[in-house]
Amino acid sequence: MEKLIHERKIGNVLIQTYVAEEYTPPEDVFYFQEDIDAVHSGELDYFHVTVKVCFGLHTGIDRLGCCTYRNCNDFIGTAEWRDMVCCATKACRFLHR
Repeated sequence: MEKLIHERKIGNVLIQTYVAEEYTPPEDVFYFQEDIDAVHSGELDYFHVTVKVCFGLHTGIDRLGCCTYRNCNDFIGTAEWRDMVCCATKACRFLHR
């Protein structure tokens, strides 16, 4: 189940960021055992992200899996998050045409 962690409205555009549990085992993603151990111990949050950009009836979405941060809120504002907002915005603009 997705959880809303960030929401921002700019004019008529709504940007929402959701996180949910990642089901891909960290052993399938990470090379270093210390990273795998940090996920299993809870030292690092391990999740997937959905960014939605809404404009009127149109919604653009971008998703990214296997994210690892000390806290899922630390993802907001990163280069990856900004890229996701751009991709979701482009998808929304394409649908708006």
